[in-house]
Amino acid sequence: SICQQEGVTLFMLMLSAFKVLLSRYSGQEDICVGTPIANRTQSELEGMIGFFVNTLALRSDLSGNPSFKALLSRIKQTTLEGYDHQLAPFEKVVERVVNTRDMSMTPLFQVLFVLQNTPKESKDISLEGFTLSEYEFDMVSSKFDLNMVISEFEEVITLNLEYSTTLFDKDTIDRMILHYQNLLQSIISDITQPIDSLSILTKKEEIQLLDVFNDTFTEYPKDKTILDLFSEQVKNTPDAIAVVFEGQALTYKELDQSSNQLSHYLYGQGVITDSLVGICLDRNLEMVIGILGILKSGGAYVPIDPEYPSDRVAYMLKDASIKTVLSSNTTGGLLERYEGLSILLLDTDWDLISGYSTENLNKVIARDDLAYVLYTSGSTGKPKGVMMSHYALFNLICNNNQLGISNQRVTQLSSISFDMSFQEIFFVITQGGELYIVPSETKKDLAGLANFIKNKNIETMFLPTAFFIFLGAEGFFEKIDSVKDLIVAGEQLKLSENVKKYFKQQGVMLHNHYGPTETHVVTTDIIDYKNRSDEDETISIGKPIANTQIYILNNSLDLLPIGVAGELCIG
Repeated sequence: SICQQEGVTLFMLMLSAFKVLLSRYSGQEDICVGTPIANRTQSELEGMIGFFVNTLALRSDLSGNPSFKALLSRIKQTTLEGYDHQLAPFEKVVERVVNTRDMSMTPLFQVLFVLQNTPKESKDISLEGFTLSEYEFDMVSSKFDLNMVISEFEEVITLNLEYSTTLFDKDTIDRMILHYQNLLQSIISDITQPIDSLSILTKKEEIQLLDVFNDTFTEYPKDKTILDLFSEQVKNTPDAIAVVFEGQALTYKELDQSSNQLSHYLYGQGVITDSLVGICLDRNLEMVIGILGILKSGGAYVPIDPEYPSDRVAYMLKDASIKTVLSSNTTGGLLERYEGLSILLLDTDWDLISGYSTENLNKVIARDDLAYVLYTSGSTGKPKGVMMSHYALFNLICNNNQLGISNQRVTQLSSISFDMSFQEIFFVITQGGELYIVPSETKKDLAGLANFIKNKNIETMFLPTAFFIFLGAEGFFEKIDSVKDLIVAGEQLKLSENVKKYFKQQGVMLHNHYGPTETHVVTTDIIDYKNRSDEDETISIGKPIANTQIYILNNSLDLLPIGVAGELCIG
């Protein structure tokens, strides 16, 4: 009835729906599909035996999210124009249009669409002295990436999808056919819908994508923050070593008391809930004291890397309206040029702080209060300050604490301008481990770094992906044998054969973390190479962590099926 209403053939309708499906699966809006045509334009050729078939390349623009009704009209026009030029040999069209041939694929299109609607009576052909019958055979190769054959017979439509097994597996093709059927049902219900709104998912798939894959609810205390976890650890192991740097060490009690004194000082200077306090320090003991002190005062810390260019620092100070910055004698000079800034040097100015109480400030920190503001690289424009609440950091640390990662002797390698540093610090000091801050000079010396890990008997390392790949290429991991867990985050992870061998032989657990700055880590994948059979170089970003949801959506924010690329949206 739709065909009659819109003045189109069944071929045009089915092709239009198929192009919508291809657009959904590929994420592309310029869709070109090939189709064979009988090419018997003269009545004299109808009864002649011979191969006259030509191929048409039918190209459609699906941009602008038109209604299916409008798209159907466009494809009708394109198809009729193709029929008008069906005598032009496909090979000649290719010669005119294609400049460079890629012999690994068919030119102009890689998907063929065929409609078979031969009447039943034409199948019972009798020739004098001959008996004709159909012959079934198995296809062992595919000329195209996809070849959709639709057969219409006695008001029944059947679908047959031939595919290249190099590109697709059977499960994908089964889902594709099912989605095509669902798409047709959605079109029948209302052809005036925008094509992006046409549903292709079954109810079962929607439940799987929305609920089953995102069944991550985990009960964590709603009235606690990472500061509460740290305070509990101080009570449990007050005299245990918490942080170590170049021969100096702080026990949990000392770290707690020093950060309490700083929090009292900052509170007296007017720091209140969600006040932004800058921290410009090299990695050392004062850095950890400074971070804890700011959080305990109710403020949120803004990391300022001492190696940042002056214009970036000036932008951050102005954009965040920072009035107070914690620094040191070695880095404080970088900030003196900025007017109206109160600079507290945690090494040389400690006399100003030491007179304050070592007891907890007892400032009520709510889960929705700011913990830090981290500025992005600004690669796409000006740096952007990303605000992170205590709850997000607390949820991440609680999740990590349940993964069985060794927390006893952990390195602190990352700049505090990189959010991995927060994991390094709080993962350790909320569980009673020892945090070993790696000096900047040691980090740049691979032999020195390997000796540092050996001498300190380091069990866990957090590494940015780029640095991890660099270390692997330099044969670094073959020189260390104490590490039990490696946590990597930052970008797509691939492993060389040497690094895989290291993980297998040493039994080291690899944790691949993923998450943009705006959300911190949202997915994790734990890889045990000692018992892993999958040799694929690409490592999955894993599954959503506790109380986090992941959705793959198109530009209209509609759910996409399994295996279809789209935008990763995080809840």
